[in-house]
Amino acid sequence: MTRRISITLLLAALLTTALLTVTAGAALAGPGHAPGMAADYVTYLVKPGDTLYSIAWRHGVNLWELARVNAISNVNLIYPGQLLIVPSPRPAIRITSPQAGSYITSPVTVSGENDTFEGQVAVRVLDANWRVIGQGVGTGGGWGTYAPFAVTVPFNVSVEQWGLVEAWWNRPQDGSEVDTVSVPVYLSLEPPAQRTYTVRRGDNLFRLSLRFGTTVQAIAEANGILNPNLIYVGQVLVIP
Repeated sequence: MTRRISITLLLAALLTTALLTVTAGAALAGPGHAPGMAADYVTYLVKPGDTLYSIAWRHGVNLWELARVNAISNVNLIYPGQLLIVPSPRPAIRITSPQAGSYITSPVTVSGENDTFEGQVAVRVLDANWRVIGQGVGTGGGWGTYAPFAVTVPFNVSVEQWGLVEAWWNRPQDGSEVDTVSVPVYLSLEPPAQRTYTVRRGDNLFRLSLRFGTTVQAIAEANGILNPNLIYVGQVLVIP
């Protein structure tokens, strides 16, 4: 239990630090130059061998803008495990599930939306030592149009630990991995206890997603709901 709490606090610290740097970066920009970060960014976790330049290039963003948003004063100094905000008005890939800080078990279904070359998207799970312990591919949107993707990835860990879920695509010109999105998660050996909720008058999936700290899409997928605007009183929902 102590280990689980400490990992949860670590993930929370990573996310809090990254989001605080967004605010700091916006302040550095001055009046009229703060990016609309509410929906205009993805996250990337620095790994051994990364440089800020290589990260900026792979995500198609300006090096100095990336440094500013993350309040990095020395572009030559980043460290493995640092969670970066990657500003983008229209990111190529967004992961909607699992959410950062969540507990996942094998197999995990990674879902989101993308607009990439021919709709391709690849997904992997990494352990605390940056080792790839599961990988899969799927298709979503392309040619200028977002569309959903879902990739189920089995993975294997012998002990509970923090890890990453990532999605990316490869440039056809040279096979380079680009637009990588990182979501810090906790790799659990046992599935968390299932939460349920009985729908009451006045409920909708949006309100329930805010109440339980999840998303409309995640609740809809967990319950096989095709129309997220249609739920009924007395319906028992699984809350992911």
